[in-house]
Amino acid sequence: MFPGYEKLIVKDYNNDGNPDFCFSSDNMSLSWTGFTIFTILENGQIKKITSKEYLVPGFNGITMDLENVDDKTIKIKSYHGAIGKYYYVFYRYNEKTQMFEPNGNDLTKEDLAIIEEWENSAP
Repeated sequence: MFPGYEKLIVKDYNNDGNPDFCFSSDNMSLSWTGFTIFTILENGQIKKITSKEYLVPGFNGITMDLENVDDKTIKIKSYHGAIGKYYYVFYRYNEKTQMFEPNGNDLTKEDLAIIEEWENSAP
């Protein structure tokens, strides 16, 4: 299942005192990888804390270090071919659902218009 040794990166991404880690699923494609964030509860159980599997372009590892924007928000660097540039996608920890959920990006209105036009032109 795993191609070799890789160190698991453990941090507290949602600032709740429990260790969290990101784990990838290598079943997406050669250019996109899915990732899920998990937490280790006080009783030792592991719980998924992303509402779904999120995609990261060009990532080809088992675990990755996510970047915190604040005590409840992480950002992931992404790339979109239609605009030909990298941008950040933000995920915020929702206390009510106890899940990281999509929370916007740093794309401009012009970028979004180009992406929308590109998506609408696809067969």
